[in-house]
Amino acid sequence: MQFRLTLTLAGGLLAACTVGDDGGGFTTGDTGGDGAMTMTLTTMTTASSLTAAGSGSGTGSADDTGGTTSGAADSTGDTGVAACPGECVAFAPEDWNGPVATVDAAPDAPQSECTGSFPRTALVSFDGFEFEPADCGCSCGPALDTECEQSTTLIDYGTAENCDGPELDTINLVNQQCTSATLQAGSYMRMEPIELLDAGFCNGTGSTELPTPQFDQRVTACEAELSAAFACDADAGLGCLEQLPQSPLAPQLCIWQEGEHECPADTQYTEQRVLYDTFADDRSCSTCTCGDVLGACDTSSVTVYDIGGCVIGSQGVAGGEGFCTQVGESTLGARLSVQEPSAFCPPMPVEALGEATPAEPTTLCCTR
Repeated sequence: MQFRLTLTLAGGLLAACTVGDDGGGFTTGDTGGDGAMTMTLTTMTTASSLTAAGSGSGTGSADDTGGTTSGAADSTGDTGVAACPGECVAFAPEDWNGPVATVDAAPDAPQSECTGSFPRTALVSFDGFEFEPADCGCSCGPALDTECEQSTTLIDYGTAENCDGPELDTINLVNQQCTSATLQAGSYMRMEPIELLDAGFCNGTGSTELPTPQFDQRVTACEAELSAAFACDADAGLGCLEQLPQSPLAPQLCIWQEGEHECPADTQYTEQRVLYDTFADDRSCSTCTCGDVLGACDTSSVTVYDIGGCVIGSQGVAGGEGFCTQVGESTLGARLSVQEPSAFCPPMPVEALGEATPAEPTTLCCTR
């Protein structure tokens, strides 16, 4: 299209200044006399095609024979629009965004910058979700409400070493009471073990540790910038992407939509990839419980005395586990001392429950 600007000036000098269709400089004509001066400016304009992008092939660029080259748009003489120097790619279908190109990196790597034909960050999301089950523990506190028997029997084996012989006498003992007990010097004695009278119970305390779930990839999607200065067939759903994705961008082009979706049919965007922004966690542990009390009154003992009254002159102790003890001198008394039981409860197995799952999905659909 040409525009002509004509200026007519009154005066004694008439000059014409013209720019031709070839874009040359001004030309002037001096008409002389009292004629008008006329200035003419002619410019050439170009048509443009507004494009959106995706992944696909264009209509081609003109070659010397009038044919096309795959991957670029036609350069038509009618409009004067230049061929797309990159590729004519498909628009994103309705409800989808893009196209974009993606960069995969470790989650803790520096954030990738979007540059060139992909100058804007469209989204940052994550892939490769992994989690470990809950780490469950269970421990049991001290045994409560346990009690040892308050009496036992002291057995006199005479001179039978290791208490390996007939029982010569039995002496019944009550806790903390002094009892007459006549044993000859050199005699061997043994205390019957004291049994756990009341087993009681233990309180369990559970512990739960939740290892932090991890994504092994951070995905940055860079939005394509589409040029309106080059020809692509917009009616066919194509737009001009001046430069195809360059490393570190992946070579595929993608479209995206929040949520989890099937890739749109009848497009080149067929490879689905679902990314996530966060995760939901319902991991836990089963209840911590304790088994039956296990224990013994094995710290109780009997002390024998060579003087009555069990006040002074103690000379031997019979261990609480029924061990055989030799008396050094003749005895006249004995006292039983019952201690708190050494008791505990074994923790019962606990089970890891639930799992962590990725959440807040975004669907990418990419070219092959």
